[in-house]
Formats: sequence, C-alpha cells, structure tokens
Amino acid sequence: MIDELSMDARIVLKSWFGWGPKTTVTVGGQDAQSVLTDRGKAAVDELIAAGFITAEPVLHHPGRMSYRGTSKTQPRLTEAEMREHGKWSATGPNPARKGPANG
Repeated sequence: MIDELSMDARIVLKSWFGWGPKTTVTVGGQDAQSVLTDRGKAAVDELIAAGFITAEPVLHHPGRMSYRGTSKTQPRLTEAEMREHGKWSATGPNPARKGPANG
C-alpha cells in the first residue's frame, strides 16, 4: 500500500511514474549525463521491492536502467504533499562521465 512507502519513494512515484504503466524512465549508465543519487536509488529500490515499478537493463548501454510504472501507482500524493516534501533531486551528474558538467 502506498501509505507504507517512505515519503521519498512516494515523491518519485508521483513525479516520475504518474501515468503508471504508460511511464518509462531511463537513467544511468557509463556515459550518462545523470545518474541516480543515493537518495534517489533508495527510493527507486523501495518502489521496485513494493511492486510499484519494474526495472530492466537497457541493452547495449552498460549500467543504464529502464524503470516502468505499474498499475499499482494509484493513489498518488496530493499537490500539497508534493510542495511540502518534494524539493530534492533524485538524479545528479555522473561522476564517471567526462565533460563540461564534471570538469
């Protein structure tokens, strides 16, 4: 049940997977510009364990993952809850990538 999820997991669920099974988020990998932060990874792992999203590696892109919402994504956070708790980033610059953003 969604009420048993941490607030971080609920925020990722609302902001990234609001359309349930119609939503796919692909992030990370060797040459990715952004990767999941530790906090974002913990929230995503919690959603996977609870069955709210699924995860699959992206072929031909080492380390890159594709996450898809499931029909379990309802109900979601209210807009007021998002305003109160949703001010953090689930992704950040990939420290393994060379380029302008990483020096």
